[in-house]
Formats: sequence, structure tokens, C-alpha cells
Amino acid sequence: MIALAALLLAVQQQQQPDTFVTAADGRPPSTAHQRADYRIVARLDEAAQKLVAKGVLVYVNNSRDTLREMYVQQYLNAFRPGSKWSEVDEREGRVRFQHQKDPDYGYERFTAPVQVNGVAVRVDYPGAPDSTVAHFALPRS
Repeated sequence: MIALAALLLAVQQQQQPDTFVTAADGRPPSTAHQRADYRIVARLDEAAQKLVAKGVLVYVNNSRDTLREMYVQQYLNAFRPGSKWSEVDEREGRVRFQHQKDPDYGYERFTAPVQVNGVAVRVDYPGAPDSTVAHFALPRS
């Protein structure tokens, strides 16, 4: 089982709203030159068969658009019973991991409050019970 201790998000808006960037490939300015930096510190507990990690994501929004929400992929959760992938496998008669019991399968979860610029935000999963995509409404600054 993989347990994410926390994911702290820092969303920084460009300070000069009159200044826009344009991508060389013709993408509109609202999607150009976005940046995401990650720092992940992990600890493997072999005896408990757990990997515990703490992560920080710093996302810099250089567009003229104000971000109101953010989505994060939690890829390991695709291998969890109840995922959309698991449902497709079952419909097509494939059995891989659907009948495993916790803690015999790996997955990601938030075990500490998620913060954006120091403000706690609620994590929701729009595809529930599937938990491969996490969603955060961003606080207004």
C-alpha cells in the first residue's frame, strides 16, 4: 500500500496581468509556459510493506486565465478494486487485481490535509468510487 502523507500545492498567479506569453507552436497564451515542480520524499517500511511519501507541488500559472480548480492523477489507484479499469476488466472477463483485499494492492491516498498557499482545501474524486483523479477547488486570492 502506498500512502501519501501530504501534497501541498502552491499556485502562484502572474503578478502583471497585462503581460502574456505566447508559445512558439501557436498555442494560445492561456496555455503557454505553465510550470510544475515536484519534490517528493519517500520512506520504505519493508516490515510493514508500505511506502510512505510526502510531496510538494509548486504550480506557476503564467497565463491570463485565473485557475479555479486543479486535477491530480493518482495513477496507482487504477489498480485498485472499484476503479474504472477494474470495471472494464470485469465486463470483459479479465481478472487481474479486482478481488485483492486491502492491503494487498498498491494505491495512493491523502492522509494529511491538502493545502494551497497555506489554505486547507477539500479533496474530492469526481469519478467516485474510482479514485484515479483527485480534484481541488482552489481558494480565491
